[in-house]
Amino acid sequence: MTHNEYRYFPNINELILLSNLTSDCQQFASMEYFNNLKNMINLSNITLVSFPEETHQYPIELINILLKNLPKLNSLTVSHRLYLCLKTQSISSLKTLTLIFAIYSSISPPTTRMRHLLPSNQILTNELILELVRTLSSIFPEIQTLTLLVRELDVFDNQFSEWLEKKFFIEQSISYDLFMSDKIVRFYF
Repeated sequence: MTHNEYRYFPNINELILLSNLTSDCQQFASMEYFNNLKNMINLSNITLVSFPEETHQYPIELINILLKNLPKLNSLTVSHRLYLCLKTQSISSLKTLTLIFAIYSSISPPTTRMRHLLPSNQILTNELILELVRTLSSIFPEIQTLTLLVRELDVFDNQFSEWLEKKFFIEQSISYDLFMSDKIVRFYF
């Protein structure tokens, strides 16, 4: 028996990655981590991957290597901040995308003091919603659902609900659901 002995799990189809690894860890090697992972699970079965920590920095190199090697991936959950760093061309078969934000701000740029402490890529704005909905199908031709989740401060309000109704009433090919108490808005293509 060696210390490098691994168990193999061939039937896993979902990965949720929680980690304290960052790109600046000197002991961290993305390729080594990836090779260990693919020796433990059959990556060709993975259909869902989630990186659920919004404020945590994941090693971008590892994530891009991983996403490039998941041929059946159709569902991805990531923070918007992380999404902006991904090589999206390697995941063109995506059907469901969930983007996580720290806060929602109906105005851009945000005006409250707390919002100035966060980078703009952690803030969901009305302008960003419109941009995502309009461009997502060109990035992911198979996309069916876009979910936007706000984790921390602020909640959607009636003003946001009215804005959605006004903006997306015209777009008949795109429908949406708003779950105000859960801080989720979901678009269907």
